[in-house]
Amino acid sequence: MNGPTLGKPPTSISAHHRRAELHREQHNTTPRRGVARLVRPLAFLTASVLLVGGFVGIQADTAQAATGSVSTGVILAPGSPIKQVALNATGKSQLISSTLGGAYYEPTDTTGAKNTGIFVSTPTTTTQSAYASVSKQDFGGTGTAADPYWVSTTQDTTNGVPATVTKKDSYVPGANYVRSDISVTVKAGQPRTDVQLASWADCFLGGSDNGKSSVDGSIGSCIAASGATISFIAVSPGAQLAAGNYYAAYRLAYNYSQFPAGCPDVNLLFSAANCNASLDNGLTIAWKTSLAGGETATRTYYSSYDKNMRFSDLQVNASVSKTSVEQGGTVDYSVNVTNDGPDATPSTSVVYKLPAGMSYVSGGAGSYDATTGGWTVGPLASGQSKTLTITAKATKLGSWTSQVTNATSEYIDLTTCSDTSLAYCGDAQKVTVTQVLNIAKSTTAAAPSTVAADGVQTSIITVTARDNLGQQMLTGGEKVEFTTTRGTLGAVKDNGDGTYSVTLVSTVAGEATVSFTINGTASDKDSTTVTFLTGPPVAASSEMTLTTDARIANNVDQHRVEVTLRDANGNLVRNVGDMIQLAAPAGQKVTFGNAVETTPGVYTVTVTSTTAALATITGTVYGSPTRIPGSGGTLSYVAGPVDAKYSALTLSTGDRVAGVETHTAGVYLADLYNNPIGGTETQFASSATLSAPTSITDATGHATVTVSSQKAGTWVVSARSAGVELRHSGDEVGFVPGAPYFGTGGITVEATPGSVLADNAAEHQASLTVVDKFGNAITDATVVYTVEAPAHIVGVASSRSATNGRATVAIASATSGTFAVTATVNGTPVTLGSPASVTFQAGAA
Repeated sequence: MNGPTLGKPPTSISAHHRRAELHREQHNTTPRRGVARLVRPLAFLTASVLLVGGFVGIQADTAQAATGSVSTGVILAPGSPIKQVALNATGKSQLISSTLGGAYYEPTDTTGAKNTGIFVSTPTTTTQSAYASVSKQDFGGTGTAADPYWVSTTQDTTNGVPATVTKKDSYVPGANYVRSDISVTVKAGQPRTDVQLASWADCFLGGSDNGKSSVDGSIGSCIAASGATISFIAVSPGAQLAAGNYYAAYRLAYNYSQFPAGCPDVNLLFSAANCNASLDNGLTIAWKTSLAGGETATRTYYSSYDKNMRFSDLQVNASVSKTSVEQGGTVDYSVNVTNDGPDATPSTSVVYKLPAGMSYVSGGAGSYDATTGGWTVGPLASGQSKTLTITAKATKLGSWTSQVTNATSEYIDLTTCSDTSLAYCGDAQKVTVTQVLNIAKSTTAAAPSTVAADGVQTSIITVTARDNLGQQMLTGGEKVEFTTTRGTLGAVKDNGDGTYSVTLVSTVAGEATVSFTINGTASDKDSTTVTFLTGPPVAASSEMTLTTDARIANNVDQHRVEVTLRDANGNLVRNVGDMIQLAAPAGQKVTFGNAVETTPGVYTVTVTSTTAALATITGTVYGSPTRIPGSGGTLSYVAGPVDAKYSALTLSTGDRVAGVETHTAGVYLADLYNNPIGGTETQFASSATLSAPTSITDATGHATVTVSSQKAGTWVVSARSAGVELRHSGDEVGFVPGAPYFGTGGITVEATPGSVLADNAAEHQASLTVVDKFGNAITDATVVYTVEAPAHIVGVASSRSATNGRATVAIASATSGTFAVTATVNGTPVTLGSPASVTFQAGAA
């Protein structure tokens, strides 16, 4: 919106008309109607000053009574000299006094007076700044002197120089002052531009819109007829102030202007007379600067109701006893404050907080709070100085900077030292905390501390050089050397941060102890160890041996296979017995025990068998078909002692002809697991005739003797070996008679001698015994007798020999005489004793 041009407007234009025009220009509204004027008695309160960063020095009784709150666009402080501070979304302000009401026209605009605002202009821009309809409002603070309540509004310009403008009003309940900070940030990419940053207000005091005006250095004031005053007090240097006709103040604010001496009238004519004239007055404060895109300017001023304002110019500085100190040492900070007046301060406070790398030891004059850094100085007369000495201990390494960040009193200081105006706080103090190498406290470590002994995998050995407090040195540059009891060290690397590292490799398993020296001095208190682990066992690097003597195949007597496992580098490999795989061909029945590590990397496996044989043993490592050297050896197992479980006597079956044929008596000797036992003697016993009393078993465990007998019958045969009675010992063999024997000593016909009556009743006996060649009676042979007639055989002439071989017949005759008797056995005539004769006689015998 275009503003009015500079120059004297027509004299016929009334002040009321001009105000209506201004209102329309600002708000595009119709002319305002009259409003009631507030009647405001003047009330003054000795109050603190709002300083950059906060208010300080509120009188105790007022500060204790004051309370408040803050929310979007408004600070409320019931019971305070200023009970409300308002800043609306368009950047318009209002101060409402507890006794005087609203400070700016219209006083009833409690959320932001219409005739106030912030302007940004350039030498070529003669238009009022227009702002985007969307603004950002924010608020905060706790209402204390160190943390005042604050409200802010941020808007972007939509004409003129593209910029973001922020106004921030701050207040501490109990104070008679409000602090305002206005900031402008030119949009990025804009060329450097001269800008004017201004704030203006249409004053309303003492129940009247009119009053006198004054500009005195850095203070511009509206003064009501009642004596009430509202002032703009510049804090940021370079301010221009105008107090006079409100419309002139408005035009000076939105135009890039120069402010002549005196007070302007409605036509922008400046004179001292105008200051004493009763005008519809207002205030403008402005600063000029040059900004490029992305740069920000912030300017600060106070708004005050107190016409009896008092000033004290506090000058602060600090120094430090030394700029470099060893960690753990102390330094002295000296903080000085001088009141350059003109007024004496009832109380003075300075904030000097020690940096993080320093810890408080003691303080000097005055009350010093090491936690907050607050120094309660007390009263200072104009021209008086006080000094605080703070002794601090250097606790952390590095460079640590500290500075006075606040110096305050009850009175206004136009060059206030605060955390947002450090230029007035004196120089900063920088102290560098250094280290002193302490080799005894330096340490070393290995990562990882366990690696494979393969000549490839490495452990990084790191020495951390430390200072007297045991802290890591922050820089390198020392000469560090390493030694090791095992393995090979690489080149030492200086990491530049107080640590030094080296690589360690080894092909030999075991523990390496790594020590170090710094600058030729050994650290005898610290070393590190690295354990080099063997790799997996490799068959080609391993070996196996077998016991050689024969073992009994009884599943008890043990052979031993000793396997030495080594990795690819020849290191003995421990605790891997389960990786040993032993085998024997199918049919060679052996049992392998578990591998037992008898010495590191050497394992013994027991091998038993129940089979007497040679067992061929091969060994591999799990996961590889490669045989361990020494594979293919044999283990010898022999039979155990004779055991009756399988050892037995075996006799030929059936009968043999006595004196002609033989029986066979065989033995089989075996141990408990039926392994044949060769070369072992067996003792035989029998009533029959043995071919030998003993016999030696062959490789199959067998031995044989023959059994013979001329006497028919059954005969017991027994066998023993190694004191063991064999199974079936005591079994029998049978011999039977041979063929009837008619030769000498063989079958003979016999008859009873003498004579008997030939009465056909008396009888002679004819008999024979059927025997074989060896006199064995033959049973059941057919014997046929023949007697010479007229004698005759009683009964049948044919009979069968009895069990004793005997065959007998009775012969009778009615005729006396001697008669021949013959016989056949099984059809063969008996020649011996044949013919026999029997005699019968007549009459009595």
